[in-house]
Amino acid sequence: MRFIKRHLCMLPICYAVELIPTTYGPRYVFATDDTGPCVAIDPSSGDMEQVWDGPGGTMSIIPIPGSPNEFLASQNFMPGFSALHARIVRVKRDDEGWHVSPWMD
Repeated sequence: MRFIKRHLCMLPICYAVELIPTTYGPRYVFATDDTGPCVAIDPSSGDMEQVWDGPGGTMSIIPIPGSPNEFLASQNFMPGFSALHARIVRVKRDDEGWHVSPWMD
């Protein structure tokens, strides 16, 4: 077996990773548990899309069953286990890109 290592993006302290099915093809979504972005990467081309700039603090990314292009994610779960300002966001991909909206504080 042979592996090829490819540098796809700069993401400080990547914590949450999930494969999200979309009508645009599957996307791996990576997010940091520190302050920073969330990105989606096309596994076949390596093309990267920014999902959000911040705030970070993402502990989980969960696809919504039966809803391709959508997932739930935690944000602002920091500093470590002091989740006073944490929230769950609903994220949706359309022709214009990724849209993030608060779902639950």
